[in-house]
Amino acid sequence: METAVEQKKVERVLMISSDRGMFDATKAIHNRMADYGTLVSELHIIVFAQKSLHLQDTQIGTNVWAYPTNSVSRWAYVRDALAIAMWLKDTKNFIPNLITCQDPFETGWVGYRLWKKFGSCLQIQIHTDFLSKEFRKRSLFNKVRVIMAKRTLMAASCIRIVSKRIQTSLTESKWTLTRNIVLIPILVNKELFVRSGAIDAVSLELRRKYKQFSFIILIAARFTKEKNIPLALRVLRNIAEEFSGVGMIIVGDGPEKGRLQGLVKRWGLSKYVVFEPWTENIISYYKAANVFLLTSLYEGYSLVLIEAALASCPVVATAVGITDTYMEDGVNGFVCPVNDVRCLSKKVARLIAEPNLGHVFASRAREQISESLHDKDTYLKLYSQSWQTCCEVGKVKDVWEE
Repeated sequence: METAVEQKKVERVLMISSDRGMFDATKAIHNRMADYGTLVSELHIIVFAQKSLHLQDTQIGTNVWAYPTNSVSRWAYVRDALAIAMWLKDTKNFIPNLITCQDPFETGWVGYRLWKKFGSCLQIQIHTDFLSKEFRKRSLFNKVRVIMAKRTLMAASCIRIVSKRIQTSLTESKWTLTRNIVLIPILVNKELFVRSGAIDAVSLELRRKYKQFSFIILIAARFTKEKNIPLALRVLRNIAEEFSGVGMIIVGDGPEKGRLQGLVKRWGLSKYVVFEPWTENIISYYKAANVFLLTSLYEGYSLVLIEAALASCPVVATAVGITDTYMEDGVNGFVCPVNDVRCLSKKVARLIAEPNLGHVFASRAREQISESLHDKDTYLKLYSQSWQTCCEVGKVKDVWEE
């Protein structure tokens, strides 16, 4: 006779996502989805995407498929994702044991609707600190998202979070949530940093390319409002006249690019700032830089902080994401309150004035973070365990980590 746990064993998973990178075989997310496929018999992924991107249904692994919604606008994502899920049911006889959603907002709402229809286990993932005041202040839409999140999270069979900061926010919210909450950080391939060594040809070329900068401040981000890049420009404006040879390289792209370029020109920073498109060689930029500056208003995790540390680049950051886990102000980096331009300017200036301090910080951060990161096999084991536990009848756990 089968036990309740055996009856609920996860074999068929439906993922709702907005990460279009999985349609590109060169992206890490593409390979990660194939790895997730080894944990179950079938993995189908519905991805929010607009029709203008011209994405097509893609088989990622032997048992992993991704389907773009190809929506006419973002407002049709939920409707089109639900339609694809019903198409999978009708044409492939696919009814999932588990539905996992990338966020508690729009993808979570799709999962919530399908959970009510299919009776599947529902896992909601949280990658951003959406309960921070800064998140809600950004827009009316974000306030609506918080309301949406409360509904989806309270319905979830289990919740996956990526940082202790999110755990703290959920605890302080006093929402009545499932106790089956698991902390699984983002997977980082630290071997990439080990193999590339202390310096590489690309980073040396970057140094030669920007030889006018004796001290490089690096920004690497998507150009959106929550990344608060204008604050970084204000930091640069505060220190550029005091220290000669200071420059800023901003790597990325996004809807705020035009505004940022306008601010650079208006504030007279054109000779100090260079914009570079996003690149898969971002490790080389970390190695070429003298400091990595993060000025975000909120983050759930902030992978760039991990990457910068692994590349031995000193970090100055606002108190967001995993800074409360991996960074100790004045010990292995500098951490400042959100939006505190004076603190950030002072800390960057100190690293310019005391070059050896940056080396000390970088060495300490790299050692601490490298030791704490999971390898791929451990990470997949944790991921599989989170799925199976989610579907165990009557079994819940407190928040657990690694």
